[in-house]
Amino acid sequence: AIERRLTTAPHLYGEPLRKTLHGYWKLRVGDYRVVFKIVAEEVWILGIIHRKKVYEAIEKRL
Repeated sequence: AIERRLTTAPHLYGEPLRKTLHGYWKLRVGDYRVVFKIVAEEVWILGIIHRKKVYEAIEKRL
């Protein structure tokens, strides 16, 4: 289901992130978040992390 959402219409299923993560998107999957970036026709996944730790972990990767 996640793969289908990200490959068909990531803009429709995901939500844009703000502030320091502007330009990135999130997809909610239960207690987890998929953080991704849309680049042309590609979707780059930065991480699939529990919601309590996701934003801190992603900011460390950037």
